Amino acid sequence: MKSLSVITVTYNAEATLERTLRSVGEQTYPPIEHILVDGGSKDGTLDLIRRYDNPRMRWVSEPDNGLYDAMNKGAAMASGDYLCFLNAGDAFFSSDTVERMMSPTVQNTSPDILYGETAIVDDQGAFLHMRRLKAPGKLTWKSFKQGMLVCHQAFMVKRSLFEPYDL
Repeated sequence: MKSLSVITVTYNAEATLERTLRSVGEQTYPPIEHILVDGGSKDGTLDLIRRYDNPRMRWVSEPDNGLYDAMNKGAAMASGDYLCFLNAGDAFFSSDTVERMMSPTVQNTSPDILYGETAIVDDQGAFLHMRRLKAPGKLTWKSFKQGMLVCHQAFMVKRSLFEPYDL
């Protein structure tokens, strides 16, 4: 079974991070790890991370050189076959989202990229509507001429494909 590393980058995210920690922790897909890269928060972010700490979670808190540096740190810490970047405050749609997205890999097709649609929700997590831009049936480089059709929250990439490019 292919594994997934969910990477969350934080900085003073006490107000939004709990939703993300719960969402990743509730996933029914067993081979999942949650990597948190905190940029040295001064609020209660680290207390929150410590409260949710579990064997499937690894985290570091240290200064970084911005969002992409922190994302690269998370990717370097990851051990999963696939990577997914989930911001503080973002959540998977349901507890079986990862299981459903990873089902093609369970059947040994091992695609380079997995992606889906993005739901827009309110602060309480209630569904509002689907994102206006729809993910294409087949994602190609030409797809991006129309903008970012796939949100990173609904995008999983093979770690082996990500590593050579560095953000």
